[in-house]
Amino acid sequence: LRNFLLIFLAAFGFSITFNIRGRNILFASLGSGITWLIYSICSDTFSTAVFSVFIASLAAGIYSEFMARLMKSPVTVFI
Repeated sequence: LRNFLLIFLAAFGFSITFNIRGRNILFASLGSGITWLIYSICSDTFSTAVFSVFIASLAAGIYSEFMARLMKSPVTVFI
């Protein structure tokens, strides 16, 4: 939980740096935390780091596409 919070805050800082506006900051930061959480679970479950990175990247892509359509923003805001 501590690492999730730190990842969330780091992504929040980068969102401000890259001029992401409004509610998109919150959802972009949340996506980063979720992606890290998925990577952490996969790295504990599977022995190879490559597979864990692949699954986390896939989850980040799906989350980004979903949120871009929902929030009517470009996908690159959430990646």
